[in-house]
Amino acid sequence: MARIAIIGMGYVCLVTGAAFAERGHRVVAVDVVRKKVSMVNEGRSPIHEDGLAGLLERHVPERLRATTDLAEAMDGAEFVFIAVG
Repeated sequence: MARIAIIGMGYVCLVTGAAFAERGHRVVAVDVVRKKVSMVNEGRSPIHEDGLAGLLERHVPERLRATTDLAEAMDGAEFVFIAVG
């Protein structure tokens, strides 16, 4: 399966990343907001989106993890999705 970097952990990218993890891909999400990163790494959703909490609980940390380090997220990434605003 692919290794995917997700830049930004808002409604677009975090949901997209969780969906990729559900399909078996390895996802590293990056954001500058440390609280969001911590929550995701604990398997908790920093945003409300139906079904997202369950996806995070199932896939963190095996298929989905978060970081504040862009270089770490990009290391070995085959695909990159960016949604920041």
